[in-house]
Amino acid sequence: AGKPVLGMPGYPTSCLLNAHLLLGPSVMKMARLPARRGLTARAFLSESVSAGSGRQRFQTVAIEGDVARPIFKESGAITGTARADGFIVVPEDTAWEQGHEVVVNYF
Repeated sequence: AGKPVLGMPGYPTSCLLNAHLLLGPSVMKMARLPARRGLTARAFLSESVSAGSGRQRFQTVAIEGDVARPIFKESGAITGTARADGFIVVPEDTAWEQGHEVVVNYF
């Protein structure tokens, strides 16, 4: 009793994103270590992406120069995770067109 339990989803992409966003920071905080600053870069979308009503979208991307190419695979597809360099966060109720400048969060 009184011990934290951290559960992770089984799909590769979901697991990777949850580990990056939740698990790592939680472990660092419990270990009383300083928060790690993630490496980010600006890039331009190679195609349009959008987030649905009431939900943020964490979209994996591959970086090619200054271009972020969205990897549209379901979260159970290991190939999408293997090819991703990082992810972008698309706010809820938002649609970004090709060429939109985004912040890429590297894994």
